[in-house]
Amino acid sequence: MEEKKGKDISAEIKVPGHGPIKVYGNFEVFCDGKKLAIDGDSVEFCGCGQSKDMPFCDGTHKRVTRE
Repeated sequence: MEEKKGKDISAEIKVPGHGPIKVYGNFEVFCDGKKLAIDGDSVEFCGCGQSKDMPFCDGTHKRVTRE
């Protein structure tokens, strides 16, 4: 992962029991070594593993049965 220069990294992460993992603040996201573009200062990551827009949440968890 690349080191941040000039911008402090700070974030709040909320992990619910079911649904997306929500991240707020100053952060960068890397997937498979590539930096992903993030619009704004928050993002929701898939928590159910069924999103068609991985690693981001697309709302699929609302239709997936909890086990």
